Amino acid sequence: MAQVGTAETVRRRSVVPRVEGYALDTARIMLQNAGFESILVHFVEAYAAEDDVVVQFPAYGQLVDVATEIKL
Repeated sequence: MAQVGTAETVRRRSVVPRVEGYALDTARIMLQNAGFESILVHFVEAYAAEDDVVVQFPAYGQLVDVATEIKL
């Protein structure tokens, strides 16, 4: 019999969407729509448009806790 109101926390998970190659604003919206709230952005020099995402961590397709910090 399951107990109601236990202290066990239910963790939400979501699959990390592929945001590499997208504009930063679009990538943020995609990640927020997937349930991620903590997004850290690092700017680097690259042969890509100025605000395009060139790398992400964790990699797309991984199932992670929505509290995980996504690094772009």
